[in-house]
Parts: sequence; C-alpha cells; structure tokens
Amino acid sequence: MALLTASQQEISFWIEKLYPQFEPELRKSIIEHGIIQHVKAGQTLIRSEHTIKSTMLLSEGLVKVFRNDNDNGDEFFLYYIEPGQVFALSMIYGSQNETIKISKVAATDCVFISLPLTLTETYQKEYSSWNTFMMDNYKRRFQDILEAVSDLAFGTMDERVKHYLEHQTKSLKTNHIHITHEQIAHDLNTSRVVISRILKHMEEAGKLKLHRNSIEIATA
Repeated sequence: MALLTASQQEISFWIEKLYPQFEPELRKSIIEHGIIQHVKAGQTLIRSEHTIKSTMLLSEGLVKVFRNDNDNGDEFFLYYIEPGQVFALSMIYGSQNETIKISKVAATDCVFISLPLTLTETYQKEYSSWNTFMMDNYKRRFQDILEAVSDLAFGTMDERVKHYLEHQTKSLKTNHIHITHEQIAHDLNTSRVVISRILKHMEEAGKLKLHRNSIEIATA
C-alpha cells in the first residue's frame, strides 16, 4: 500500500484495534475506501424515512437507536451501538433501497468509518470474516429488539425504567449516569412526571441516588 494519508492512518489504527479478525485484504480495502468521520454528542446520524447509501463501523463512542412512529412523531429507545459494531439494520434497509424506520443519534462524541453499501455487498461475497462479523451483529440486534419489545409489551413502566437504567450503566460502563428525567421520559415514550415519580420511589428504596441532571445507581 502507498503512503497512507492522515485519514487512512486513523482508519488503520481503528481497524487493527477493533477488527483484527478481518482478512488482510479486507482490512486493506477498508483503509483505502473508508471515510473517517467525527460527530458530536447529540448529532443525528440517520433519520427515519431516509434512504441509506452507506454503512458505518463505529470506532469510538455510543450511538442510540430509536424506533419511530411516523404517524404521531413518537419514538422509543431500542438499543446502543457500541465500538466494534456496525449499523447492521441500515445495511438491511439500504440493500433493499427502502427508507429506514429508525433514527440514530450520537449519545457521546463518536468516531466511525463510513463505507458505501456497494462495497460492503462485495465484502459479503468475498470475505468470510465479514459475513461472520455481520451475522454476530444481526444476532445482537435481534436480541436487543426482542428485549425492547418484551419490555414494551409485558413490562410495567417501573420495570422498563429499571431495565433502561441497567442498560445505561452497562453500555456507559459507569453507575453515575448523566441524564435528565426528561431524557428518560423521551426514550421510554412517557411523561417526565411519571419518570420522576418512579425514580423517587427507587431512591427511597435505596436503589439509586438522584442528583441534578444525573443519577447514581447503587452498587451491590
């Protein structure tokens, strides 16, 4: 490979760190054709009803994925995409040239590698490591969606809040979550008053401690 540009050097760093299972030729292709992108927390990466033309390998940060109700504008939180993962559902919609039914927002500052779908379709045909990687991501996303649907269909709001906070602490790798009651209400598609009441009860039970714009989850 010719002398790498600064952007290619950064892609090479992330590929070696997070995707060492990829064949050398696959890594070389991603370095040559990928586009490194940096986004700030809160930035929308993909909006509902948009057509997808590329996929993203997340290298750093966390991305929130929401399911949108296009009739009334409501949305609820499904799962996080974490470093070393791909925007798998985007590839499904993109390959069928369909508009996507979900939105994705950077929960923290993020770095990702963007690849055109035409190229990833070639990877699927030529590289077994890419297929294994994609299947692992599809299985993870399917499990995430099943859990979200189960919470929505069968869980009480108290249980949904509990599971939501557990998900946050696991994904963010901290028991001190910087989040407002309004943000939780938005993610769970309910009112701030309901969330505040549930969190207050959890605090009284010793399960957490409320701070201004943050929540500290009690450790076992």
